[in-house]
Amino acid sequence: MSQAQITIHADRRTPLRRIWRYVGYDEPNYTYMHDGRELLAKLGRMSDAPYYIRCHFILCTGDGMPSLKWGSTNVYTEDEHGEPVYDWTLIDRILDTYLEVGCIPFVEIGFMPEALTTAPAGTPYSDPRHGGWRFPPKDYGRWMELMHALGKHCVARYGLGEVSKWYWELWNEPDIFYWAGSTAEYCRLYDYTVAGLTAAIPLAKVGGPSTTSGMSRPESYGFLRDFLEHCACGTNAVTGQRGTRLDYISFHAKGGGYRANAEAVKQTPTMHTVVGNVAVSLNVAADFPEFAGREVMITECDPDGWAAGTVRDNANLFYRNSEYYASYVA
Repeated sequence: MSQAQITIHADRRTPLRRIWRYVGYDEPNYTYMHDGRELLAKLGRMSDAPYYIRCHFILCTGDGMPSLKWGSTNVYTEDEHGEPVYDWTLIDRILDTYLEVGCIPFVEIGFMPEALTTAPAGTPYSDPRHGGWRFPPKDYGRWMELMHALGKHCVARYGLGEVSKWYWELWNEPDIFYWAGSTAEYCRLYDYTVAGLTAAIPLAKVGGPSTTSGMSRPESYGFLRDFLEHCACGTNAVTGQRGTRLDYISFHAKGGGYRANAEAVKQTPTMHTVVGNVAVSLNVAADFPEFAGREVMITECDPDGWAAGTVRDNANLFYRNSEYYASYVA
């Protein structure tokens, strides 16, 4: 067994950076409902500094009714002449709730409104895994206008100083089913997102690409590498210039992965896997000296990656009923 020597300097003090003050979830519409608001308020009271809150689906089209791994705000539609119609009602409820309970928005920009999607005809828009919300826009200019309108609205409602504190992250896990386009199309979308949002909020903290755990998935860290290369030296789709602004780098790290399997072999998530996934993505980022000193945000970090799974799907998920899981999320 290997040994290590640990030296503790009890006379040295330094501020403790509470890097764990962050939580995320799928269904945005639960945010302002009674139970969701109550839970977020508890998080807001847990620490002497605010929690950052991130949720999916805040740009999706729909009636605002929550369901398993789905939500909507109906923020963008088009009238009979094809002109944009913005409705901020539900986004306001979400962001208002965060601020009222003492938390800070970590705005995940996604996903594609129904009026803008390039999904093939007949694709069910709101299918949680294969829906039309996953596709690139039919008009990148309209997407940029949406980003600018969203930024302007937030400045008008909350103030430029407040929204400049927030983080803005394009999409979620575009290296898997959440994004039905190519890596190049994601990079193009990022360019238009940055241009639209920063025109309204010059000091907005914009980043990505929010990729999945990379240790066992070469395509994951490959996507991250391609994105960073684009931001460092690629041609900006909006300006035609070299590179794109990147205020922080984001990716995810999970301790295990499960699938529906009634006869699954015993598997326990480990911190070794979490740390290994972080190391792989950090090593990719380290290859780009242009981004030395940038913040790195691990915007999902969980024991496993199947939030909606239960022991009926895979018996290994029983670990969530143990002290092991409670100690991880404490």
